[in-house]
This record gives sequence, C-alpha cells and structure tokens, in this order.
Amino acid sequence: MGRKGIWLRAILVLALFVAGFLAGSFLQDKVLDTNPEGPAGGVDHACPRSHGWWKNHTDGWTVDSLRLGAHGYTRTLLVEILGMATGGDASVILGRQLIAAKLNVASGSDDSAAADSISRADDLLDGFVGPLPYRIHASTAEGQAMVAVGAVLEDYNLGQLTPGCESGPGPDGPGGP
Repeated sequence: MGRKGIWLRAILVLALFVAGFLAGSFLQDKVLDTNPEGPAGGVDHACPRSHGWWKNHTDGWTVDSLRLGAHGYTRTLLVEILGMATGGDASVILGRQLIAAKLNVASGSDDSAAADSISRADDLLDGFVGPLPYRIHASTAEGQAMVAVGAVLEDYNLGQLTPGCESGPGPDGPGGP
C-alpha cells in the first residue's frame, strides 16, 4: 500500500470519528435532554442536588425539619450538619448525604434508585442517642457500612442514579454550588 492508501485510511478513520462524535452530541442533547430540572419525555420530577447545593440554597427546601434515624432535626440543625467537616466521622458522612437525599425526595426527585439506601441509612443511625455527630470512625465495621451507604446516596444526590440526570451538573445542577 502506498502513501495515497495510508492517507485515505487516515481520512476515513478521522471521518468516522467525527461522525461518531457528532452523533453522540446530538443524542445527548436531543434524546437524553440534559436539562438539570428533569429528564425528557414528560417525566415531571426534578434531578437530585448535592448536599453542598442544599447547604447553600436553603430557600429551595420544601420542608422545615427531617427525621434522621430516630431523631428529628430542625432546618437550623440540618444546615449545621451539612456544613460540618467530616473529620473521618462516618455518621457525618452518612448524615450529610441522607439529608440531601431526603430533601431531593421532598422536592420531587425520583427516589426509586435510592429508597432502599435511604431506609438503610435511617436504620444505621437509628440506635444512637442524641443528635449527630456520633463520632463513628470510618475504619470500624459500623463506620464502613455508613460510608458505603453514604456513597450510594452521594451517587443518587449527584444524579448518577436518576435517568436523564446522570450527564453531570449544570450551573445549578446536581453537583452545583
């Protein structure tokens, strides 16, 4: 094969790459609808938001209190927990994600992918006396369970488990400010 053949193959590969890229962009924009307010197809639920978004947008809250485990928390305490540094405390890691998940559900996000994890998170926090934090080291068996459930809830809160929301945050999307 001569130089002309090599160039023709290179141009063909490049053309296929560009066509694939353009088709993918079209599908993402037109078929999947990456609107952070909800997926295409008439489904009327909002995409979930991150714990950081909820911490900074308390005006978007549709509730004034939540139950985490066996304890009720006011909005003021919930905002405090959302702002806490985890310091390796698995109860805070889980608590922040559980707060965001419950706020997402209360705001109309589809919880079908997170309902079991929300329930499990409440079960993990249920046996403690008093409000968070519980100072559970992430390296303990209990801490590892909390961190694992927290990771699933974080995926939910970032829209990665909600159809039509997994393409990433917009300016105020799932992981926005």
